[in-house]
Amino acid sequence: MLKVAWRNLWRNRTRTIVTITAVAITYALYLVMAGIQEFTYGQMEEAAAKAAGGSVLVQGAGFQDSQLNDILIGDPEGTVATVRQVPSVSEVSPRLMINGLLSTSASSSAARLLGVDPVAEARFQDLTPYVSSGTFLTGAEDDPIVLGAAIVEELQLELGDRVILTATDPRGEMRRALFHLSGVLTTGSKLTDSTLAFTTLAAAQKALDAPGALSQIGILGDEPPDVVAAGVKRALGISPESGEIEVLTWAEAMPDLVGFIEMDRAYGDVFAIVLFIVVLFSIMNTFLMVVMERVRELGLLSAIGLGPGRVAALVLAETLYLALVAMGVGLGLGLLGHVAIDHFGIDMEALYGQTVDVAGVALTDPIIHSTIEVTRWVKASVNVIFMVLLSAAYPAYKAMRLQPSEAMRFYE
Repeated sequence: MLKVAWRNLWRNRTRTIVTITAVAITYALYLVMAGIQEFTYGQMEEAAAKAAGGSVLVQGAGFQDSQLNDILIGDPEGTVATVRQVPSVSEVSPRLMINGLLSTSASSSAARLLGVDPVAEARFQDLTPYVSSGTFLTGAEDDPIVLGAAIVEELQLELGDRVILTATDPRGEMRRALFHLSGVLTTGSKLTDSTLAFTTLAAAQKALDAPGALSQIGILGDEPPDVVAAGVKRALGISPESGEIEVLTWAEAMPDLVGFIEMDRAYGDVFAIVLFIVVLFSIMNTFLMVVMERVRELGLLSAIGLGPGRVAALVLAETLYLALVAMGVGLGLGLLGHVAIDHFGIDMEALYGQTVDVAGVALTDPIIHSTIEVTRWVKASVNVIFMVLLSAAYPAYKAMRLQPSEAMRFYE
């Protein structure tokens, strides 16, 4: 029967080839789209970990929601020392964040000032390639400040000009601190260029009159973020009842990005379902035509003893062969598309004319490649086979219901 099904599949070569092409192209498009999506998700997660300040963050309780200057880490030196001893922790960067107002004689601008250790912070994200003028916290200045290009333009600053920071200290008192512009960042990200400012950790602590104060400790680890976070919590003795320090993974710190990835993956699945439904009805139409063209032939087979179940199995076997051939062609096209995109890449910056921001995270590398997610490809293959066989269910049912006596008279 399998040999007969294979021969029957090619009795009308043009129709078979057209149907196989439709299924193969749909399958290949989904594989290519899935490869681009998975690479983009990985790039987003990497960029998000940098934007959040690390794969894991240690902060004063409530800092993530309020971002207030008075929420600091208790015993900062001891906390940093303890975190460094966690086996899964590879890098640590202490920070002091100050939300305040930057002003000059020309204008003023709200900004978040990050006081960082330049050497430690460079292991998390190296911003020196984005310095369009000046330097990035070389350590030669006592009160340096590095600003995004948009802030510099708004405040009408030049290198060496004075900038006044006005902010509340941990005691709730208003403080003013003097800085000198030492560098300008041009990242292409609207968020970074218009809101973020950088200075040394010592200068930030001096500005708030809070020696040794830390509001955040960024962590990079050798294990997945959840594992690292669990190890840090154990080392710090943090339990659900404790309320002095919070330990967050980058995903917990940036739920908007996680939600975007989940929504985009769901959109991709819906898109694939729509494509496969279109193909399903196309194949159903094809095999209905096949059954109607071969009514007399199927009736003859039934008359010589081929039961209804075997007639339906013959139609399903033809459909299965079509699915396997189409999947083979589609897999080849999908792999070819994956290799081409992974090798040459797609320049998103050229398409959009600017750095791409996703949920507040800038993709610093605008070239999109492709990544094969084996589980997703296997699921797609199973779905294709299921859809093709489902599309043949009704034609097979019609063939099974044919009465031999009526079918034999069909063309008389």
